[in-house]
Amino acid sequence: MDQLGTVSSEGGPFLIADARAARSWRGAEEGSRDYDAACSALEQMGRWRWGIPWHLDGLRAAVWEPGGPGTSWVFGREDGGLVLVRGWFDGDWDAAAREAATKPRGGDFLGNIDAPSHVLVVLWAPENGNCILEGDLSSGNGQPSGDISIDGSSLVIPVAHQRFQWYLDDVRIPAGDALRCFIEPA
Repeated sequence: MDQLGTVSSEGGPFLIADARAARSWRGAEEGSRDYDAACSALEQMGRWRWGIPWHLDGLRAAVWEPGGPGTSWVFGREDGGLVLVRGWFDGDWDAAAREAATKPRGGDFLGNIDAPSHVLVVLWAPENGNCILEGDLSSGNGQPSGDISIDGSSLVIPVAHQRFQWYLDDVRIPAGDALRCFIEPA
């Protein structure tokens, strides 16, 4: 399992979507309801409050709430999927995040994510999707090239598949607890 990067936030959810479609997301931009609508939908879902299916430009996407401000690790799986880990650990956080990512998946199936561009983005939901420039759709893993409000708040990830299933769970390891978002090829 390879660590592809991290995404950080000051709180609030992440949008996980096809990077081309995510360019239409306006986040918390003045006059936009994107961020407020996602937060409101999370609150209304009760037990699914850590994640909800979303639609963006006719494609299926996900909104994931990692449990407050902090850093989430993004790992690439051998099958072409991803695991996002938000942990509360003692000791070496990088090693603990990797250990948490390798534990078998449990949890609930929440929906599908479409990626016809073969590029996914994990975008901190307050960010504006216009930070994803055309060149980001053909480059490797990394932060979007456009303007973002917080350095490291988003990650562009090339993927081999066009459809994924996503699951949420939590796991306890000796170093602490973690919330996980699994994105698996469908």
